[in-house]
Amino acid sequence: MKTSTYIAGLSTLFILCALALYCLKFITHSTTSLKQSIDIIQSELEQLPHESQNHIPWTLGYRSLSAPTPDKSNIIEITFAKKAKVDLIAIMPATYTTNGRNLMSFGFPENFILEGICDDGSTTLIADYGTSLYPTPGIEPQLFPCSRAKMISGLRLTVTHYPKNPTWWDSSHVLALSEIYAFEGEWNVSLNGEVKASTSNDFYYVWSEKCLVDGFSIFSPINIKSFSPLGSSFTHKETCKYIFDYGNEVEIDEMRLWPVIHSLQHNYPPASGLGFPLEFSLEASSSIDFNDAQVIYESPENFPKPGANPYMCKVKPTEARYYRLNLSEGLIDHRSGFKKIELAEAQLLQKGKVMITDSEVQMIAENKNRKNIKRQYAANLTDGYSNGGIILPLRLWVEQFTRRVQLKKQMGKLQLDLQLAQRQERERLLFSIIVSITLITILILAIWLVRLIAARQWTQMREQIANDLHDEIGANMSSVAHSTELVLESVTPTKKIHELLSNVIQTARTTAQQTRQIIRFLEKDNKNSDFIDDLKQISPQILGTIPSHFSLHDTKSFNSLSIKAQWHLLLFYKEALNNIIKHAKSENVTITTKAVKSHLQMTVSDDGCGLPDPAPSLLHLEKRANELKGRLQIESQPGQGTQITLLFSP
Repeated sequence: MKTSTYIAGLSTLFILCALALYCLKFITHSTTSLKQSIDIIQSELEQLPHESQNHIPWTLGYRSLSAPTPDKSNIIEITFAKKAKVDLIAIMPATYTTNGRNLMSFGFPENFILEGICDDGSTTLIADYGTSLYPTPGIEPQLFPCSRAKMISGLRLTVTHYPKNPTWWDSSHVLALSEIYAFEGEWNVSLNGEVKASTSNDFYYVWSEKCLVDGFSIFSPINIKSFSPLGSSFTHKETCKYIFDYGNEVEIDEMRLWPVIHSLQHNYPPASGLGFPLEFSLEASSSIDFNDAQVIYESPENFPKPGANPYMCKVKPTEARYYRLNLSEGLIDHRSGFKKIELAEAQLLQKGKVMITDSEVQMIAENKNRKNIKRQYAANLTDGYSNGGIILPLRLWVEQFTRRVQLKKQMGKLQLDLQLAQRQERERLLFSIIVSITLITILILAIWLVRLIAARQWTQMREQIANDLHDEIGANMSSVAHSTELVLESVTPTKKIHELLSNVIQTARTTAQQTRQIIRFLEKDNKNSDFIDDLKQISPQILGTIPSHFSLHDTKSFNSLSIKAQWHLLLFYKEALNNIIKHAKSENVTITTKAVKSHLQMTVSDDGCGLPDPAPSLLHLEKRANELKGRLQIESQPGQGTQITLLFSP
């Protein structure tokens, strides 16, 4: 019954452990999933360029006149220099810096319709937020893909609802945008386009209709991970020329000149665009001596002071092998007073793609002694780096910039969800622990109660068996012995009958005595039992006049054995003594008990005649040894006695 109780208890405990592991996996599933999502986003973010903010931008963009109410209509039209099959519109929001030094967007329209203008005056819809509010944007470009690209010659943005003005300007509502890009592949066809707006609040070269397509924003298309403050080309002369040799004729329709960003270099005073040429032109020619040169771009008389991002301009589309960039009148360095020309990068493009030269860029200057040094710096002029970082294709930068900001927003949301999930996980885990402890406690109490009930039932059963043995077998054996004695006294039997009656009396008394011993084993409590004392009492009863010697050690361990183990060990002991009295012809018997490591050992030895050769099988002793799951060892020599050893686990 105890074994079944143990099995049931272990089975229940195993089920509880399995249930606890399942619950733990279920509890941590949400946090594990969120952490995996965060890791995926983090991995993608590491591959995307960081946004590079210009603290000294060329221009800021377009802004409308202030409006007292948001319901204000405004139409902005952009006419491209050349019609194109536009597949992506990117609108860069205007930005301002909060009191906490954070960069935020402002002035982005809440209700608007974005359309493409065709040659015949018709329009094609690109985005319609005329009735639904556009979500408040961040600082990233807002992308409007053109799923069905059509050939268009311009864009129309119809705004019907102004946002609230968060800046210090004295106006309730205002419309403001930094830049509008219209891409056909990598080509920004809106660059330097013609812009008309219903209202415009111009402020010199800072805010203007033209600033909406001048290529300038508060960010630069670079990856600042590759920052190199020395990646620039410079000369201290007032004029210099760079010749680009493409090896064969190529078409050029755009030019980008990158100023040097001094604010990134060491501990110099912050400055950008120092050394940028205030007068420059681009010439194209089919010969290296430029005899047939034609000017395809000449800088305007007045343009914004250089900032940190590139000067982008359309040039007259021309096919030629050689192009010469003429630079003069560099912006004076107010820190040193030197007048010099300095650029970080010069790019000539065809439909948005940078045209890479097949041969070295040559630099021509008045000071011939610095020619080798200048050639070295000339190579830096087309290496794809500004001194702020690696230069990215404009469209790629726009898309990756948007993607990075979107991922950071997702990351922030996931991190908040993770914090909430971790708090819930801790609460659920604590609840699960309390429930588990409660269930385990209930299980332990249930097992204890079952064992207690089983022990009581077993005690009652043993007491009933003991009473039955005492009342039936014990009383009957005593009655048989008493009746036989009366018969023996009342008659004069023959010698043989006397012998038989004496044996009956002896057998009845022995049986009664053994029955009483069994009853005592059934009635006694294991904690109060004295097994060693039983060994001492049984020895003279079986051996009679043969002296027995005891060497008893670790008696506490033997007395602590279970009733079942004590009973089998006692029967083993009696069988060994019976064999001695019947066969050994011994004069002395020695009984030894001791502990051997984690086992108990009993040894019964005599000095009798020993076992014959071959030795008989001692089946009864082997049976008792098997009941105790022990190991039986018998050592005997003819005429030298026998030693029986039983080693078993308690």
